[in-house]
Amino acid sequence: MHRFLKQDPASQRTVGLDAGAEAQPCLSSLAAQAPAGGWLPSLICAIGGDRFLPALLNALQLVFGVDHLVVFTFSRRGGTGTMATGGRIKPRLADRLAHEYAQADWFRADPNLPLIRSGEEAVRVVSSIMLSGHYSREYRQRFFESAQIVDKIAMSVRAGEDLWLYVNYYRLADHGPFREEERDGLLRHGEVLAAALMRHRQLALGTRLLDTAGTLFDAVTPRERQVCSCIISGLTLGGTAESLGVSLNTVLTLRRRAYARLGIATERELVRLALRRE
Repeated sequence: MHRFLKQDPASQRTVGLDAGAEAQPCLSSLAAQAPAGGWLPSLICAIGGDRFLPALLNALQLVFGVDHLVVFTFSRRGGTGTMATGGRIKPRLADRLAHEYAQADWFRADPNLPLIRSGEEAVRVVSSIMLSGHYSREYRQRFFESAQIVDKIAMSVRAGEDLWLYVNYYRLADHGPFREEERDGLLRHGEVLAAALMRHRQLALGTRLLDTAGTLFDAVTPRERQVCSCIISGLTLGGTAESLGVSLNTVLTLRRRAYARLGIATERELVRLALRRE
């Protein structure tokens, strides 16, 4: 069982639009760094859709030996949430632990916290050690021993001016700690995986905003709706063209037509319209 946890779209809008392009790795340029195999094309094709997390978990398990994945969001202003959780830990237990960490303030006891929300690197490894001795006894009992977690690799991913993704890759007792080649693979390709996570978050956010806007966007064509979704997600026009596989001129034409149908003229008006409720 795995899921991207849904939050209120209005509460995510600022986060999505603040995600500056300069802070995000380019997925197409990083793809060449990934190991050979069929997992990366499948993952890229699933970005923005319901099949992304299953595809990501499949790649993590088969290629890198990851048993469970949890992704938290952090900001310096104090906002903490759970973006995704999935893998081999029982869903009810995984959801409870994620909630306790993010919403019950247990994240404050995480020794990695000072490193998560600092630094300018796109991807920073904040924990790559076996669990003994790194966490308090109470913390280990609550979050690791209860779920039979014996090892983890954690990375902080800078996704915007005031947004970090805290990506946790876990290994369970029946498989033992990460092997050296698995650990090296995750560390070597962490930037590619981070780029996929950030791009999916962008596209899924825009789609969800449009989906919750009722019939307000029924006037546009499906292709115009895709362009609107990309714009709301924070993609540049060039990024939208790359994501949809069309030319920049086509994006400009579709945007102009969509804005005319919706009776708006600016991106700000588009976002405001998407956040409305009928």
